[in-house]
Amino acid sequence: TAPVFALCLDVELPEKTVFFYPELYQSLRKGRLMSIKTFFGWVLLSLYQGSIVMLGSMALFEGKLINIVAITFTSLILAELLNVATQVHTWHPLMVAAEILTVLIYVYSMFILRSYFDVLFVFSYEFVWRVAVIVFLSWAPVHVCKWCRTCLRPPQHRKLLEEDPQEDSTLYSHQL
Repeated sequence: TAPVFALCLDVELPEKTVFFYPELYQSLRKGRLMSIKTFFGWVLLSLYQGSIVMLGSMALFEGKLINIVAITFTSLILAELLNVATQVHTWHPLMVAAEILTVLIYVYSMFILRSYFDVLFVFSYEFVWRVAVIVFLSWAPVHVCKWCRTCLRPPQHRKLLEEDPQEDSTLYSHQL
């Protein structure tokens, strides 16, 4: 959960740009960014990724379903870390620390909870490449679609990142 909470440190726009273009937050005040549609989008994303993880685990690990906890939990953690990493606009050192700490705690928990994890199996080449395929199939299609949508219909603030507010500030103040 640390990487998800670390998203609070993400900065989408520089402070100068935000103060120069206050109309960017009109859509936020109207509640369009946090709506039922957004919530159900997150739910559908979770259902898709969870389904791919479970179905992929059953398809790729037919004879090894005794290790289903290790397979699915590893896939879900890695997919969530990738989800968080692709949502970040500006990396903060605490975000990097949260991602690394999550992986370290998970690996450490494998050694503590040996009844749930067969450590020899988890660190085998067979496990690693199959989990990588499951994570890729659950993560990549969603984020490729998001990237295409952002390229075709960029958000209002994305256009402002290409402009320098200092250049336009003299022009803007003269028009007032």
